[in-house]
Amino acid sequence: MKFNKEKFRLNISKNIVKLLPPKKLKIKKYLYLIGILIFIYVYIAGDYGIYQLITKKIEEKRLNDDIELLILEQKKLQKEKELINKGDLNEIERIAREKYGLVKPGEKVFHIVIEGVEKGKE
Repeated sequence: MKFNKEKFRLNISKNIVKLLPPKKLKIKKYLYLIGILIFIYVYIAGDYGIYQLITKKIEEKRLNDDIELLILEQKKLQKEKELINKGDLNEIERIAREKYGLVKPGEKVFHIVIEGVEKGKE
């Protein structure tokens, strides 16, 4: 007769289960359940869990978008600075009109007022 390892293992595991009292089996099940719950907490809701990972990725994308916008604004301001330093009269006049509200003598200024919109906010 040939020795069957699988059958031997099954018989041993069945015998061990029979030997353990039912209370120890319940304790063992609760320990497994607690272990699984701890695992879920750590890898989903913990400091390095999936939720934190997703929120950090979203924040990283938002910050990268902000950086791109700031870089574009910086380039625009750098270009404006160069034009002012060169003495470009059209650029200086444009800035004086837009930022400081200056007008040439004889010009009329029309202010459009939209109800419900505060001044300076759009």
